[in-house]
Amino acid sequence: MTSNALTQRDLLPDVLRGFALLGIVLVNLSYFSHHSSDGIRGADVVGFGNSLATVVMITLFQGKFYLLFSFLFGYSSYYVTRGEKSGGPRFALRSVILIVLGMFHFTLLWHGDILFLYGVFGLILLAFMFRTERTIRVWSWVLWGFSTFVLVSLSVLTWLAEVTGVELEGFANGLDRVMLGGTFVEAIEPRLELWVLGASGGVLLQGGLVFAAFLVGVLAARKRLLGANSLGLRTRSMMRWGFGVGLPTQFLAAMLYVSNEVSTGTSEAVYLGSLTLGFMTAPLLSMGYLGAIAVLVERKPALVRWMSYPGRTSLTNYLLQSVFLSMIFGAWGLGLFQAVDYWVALLIGVAIYLVLAGLSGLWLGKFSQGPMEKFMGLLTRRRRGGPDGA
Repeated sequence: MTSNALTQRDLLPDVLRGFALLGIVLVNLSYFSHHSSDGIRGADVVGFGNSLATVVMITLFQGKFYLLFSFLFGYSSYYVTRGEKSGGPRFALRSVILIVLGMFHFTLLWHGDILFLYGVFGLILLAFMFRTERTIRVWSWVLWGFSTFVLVSLSVLTWLAEVTGVELEGFANGLDRVMLGGTFVEAIEPRLELWVLGASGGVLLQGGLVFAAFLVGVLAARKRLLGANSLGLRTRSMMRWGFGVGLPTQFLAAMLYVSNEVSTGTSEAVYLGSLTLGFMTAPLLSMGYLGAIAVLVERKPALVRWMSYPGRTSLTNYLLQSVFLSMIFGAWGLGLFQAVDYWVALLIGVAIYLVLAGLSGLWLGKFSQGPMEKFMGLLTRRRRGGPDGA
């Protein structure tokens, strides 16, 4: 791989990363706006506007964008190492820094933080980074199969508990109370409790999918499929499977979810079943999105170039999303937690994304990197102009 290939910045990864940030803020939103542990459940879904917003969110966003973001993390990771084992220590240092940033993030702002787990998984990724393509492909399928098995098993066990009359105990969530009338400092303890619960459950239920996306990203980076060799992407096939099969399946999962939530006898088994169906087939729609964005970047780059601005400052944007959401919905800010309908909250999420995208464009008009990207670069002595955008 030539040095010129490594220093030229590609548009497609930045646009994809910026596009993924939209999905991330909209999926995270419900945990800031309505219920810290459950997101949108029960009465929050009732009403045409709320039901429609929930269907849109689950169909188009939930489960697709964290996979896309994870794929891009794996893709950029290969460039951080510069395709050589000698780059491993630098990547390991970046992973450790992500772990530290994640600790601050989940303590002070967002209990659904991904930086900590990305840092941990990044260290594990080093063991796979330079393995054969066949090995990486096999492990990707194994991890997807493991996640499928765990999610299906949990759904079946929950159904058996319901039909046999076993009481399922809920989690006592103290963060909701603080969000309604507490202080920023008071929110730290219940947020940490939720993070411990969410991180342990998240690794078990979705960790395999995340790491599988990392591995697929590494394979794509080896072939520069988002750069000089982007024409090698089978975009027609990706969109056909993504929008022809993935989209209808996601819509089915969304309708199953909403119909269960608005019914008089809500079933946790049906709830988990809808999530399982959605998460396990989400890669299809994520693939469709990737193909569609690749086509737009190739044929109409001016239409999507603006999304490259948040994409180039993705770490900064990710952290600022949490700052905005915390200040808008927390009692220490505007106090809108559980005060607005979900469809209104969804519009607020879109507005946050657009504002941050605009600010990113203004910032990049004067500086070459975002603030957190510059900070990361200084700590790891990153050479300027690399294509990874991290």
